[in-house]
Amino acid sequence: MTQFSAWTFTGAAGKAYAEGWPLIVVFMGNALGFALAARFFAGRARQMRVITAIEAVRDRFPGANEQVFIWLQIPLGTLYAGIWLNGLCVFLAAVFGLPLEPTILITGGVVLGMTLFGGAWAAIAGDFVQMLVLMPVTLVAAFLALREVDGVGPLVEQLPEAHLRLGDLWSSPLMLVWTAAIFIKQYINTNNLFDASRYLCVRDAHHARKAAGLASILFVVGPVVWLLLPLVSRVLYPDLGALFRGLNNPSEGAFAAICIATMPAGMIGLLVSGMFSATMSSMDSGLNRNAGIFVKNFYQPVLRPAAADRELV
Repeated sequence: MTQFSAWTFTGAAGKAYAEGWPLIVVFMGNALGFALAARFFAGRARQMRVITAIEAVRDRFPGANEQVFIWLQIPLGTLYAGIWLNGLCVFLAAVFGLPLEPTILITGGVVLGMTLFGGAWAAIAGDFVQMLVLMPVTLVAAFLALREVDGVGPLVEQLPEAHLRLGDLWSSPLMLVWTAAIFIKQYINTNNLFDASRYLCVRDAHHARKAAGLASILFVVGPVVWLLLPLVSRVLYPDLGALFRGLNNPSEGAFAAICIATMPAGMIGLLVSGMFSATMSSMDSGLNRNAGIFVKNFYQPVLRPAAADRELV
């Protein structure tokens, strides 16, 4: 849940609407990364016996490296959170017809409040429940969308030819290089010390490997479902600008358009909850991780070495 956000259903859906298959490469890179994590890294990450992943940097390298990693991570993490929050609010604004800026402020406040008062364990429990909501709702949405175009066969026939022309990957050196670069990037995204903090939250190394393996499987299945809907939108709504006049990039409403058209009102509410949870899982995990890094790797060792647990909390 922490590896994707509402961008999957806005920005990524917009790219799938406009260009078709290349977006699937990003998610397959995630699947490969988690598969290798399950085989080699997840169990070892759990066995680091640290509270924050940056403590492993302190153990392995001289002290200056720890501080460099901290002050690279916290500002970048804040920028990523802004991207995730914007992607979510683009979706919410499109569904409810709300102005974007107030939606960002209110939604960000909700996420911040939940994370502040709930802490890391609330974030983890919430991620689990959020997945139980997100996957069934998107599966139903995909079924209803396919029914609108009479199945997979008619959908393929009506899409622009380039959207499903996988052979372009082998005929274009640029596409091959891009695909290799994306796989390397996603591999690094899923196998680094910052994101190894996800494995510190499970019981033992065995469970860490199982978690990474499950994530790999879900990143094969999930994107096929998620990116199917914008492809249906491409067939049914070739001009999204007429539907979403308030969006700077109307293609980012591709996922919302088909859901609004095909799903009952109650299911729209569940879908919006799922979109919210997708971003919330990334943001609350990031907020907890950054807070932990600041307290355990800067505040305590640099400013207050004698601080008691109550003060650190």
